[in-house]
Amino acid sequence: MNLLFICFAGITSVMSLLTFTLFAVDKSHAIKNKFRIPELTLLFITSIGGWIGSILSMLIFHHKTKKAHFIITI
Repeated sequence: MNLLFICFAGITSVMSLLTFTLFAVDKSHAIKNKFRIPELTLLFITSIGGWIGSILSMLIFHHKTKKAHFIITI
């Protein structure tokens, strides 16, 4: 039971860090008018365990906070 919890926590942490990084890169690219990361990619990574990273990055970078459908989906 403890091993399962540790594995779940580790995977969630890695996915959240990855998601946070992807949101940061996408925000940077949005500012610089460069190639963006597709919303479906961001939503997919969020759905497979990166929800903490996506919420934190939305709060810190103010990224994707004006898109109601994106917020509702997350």
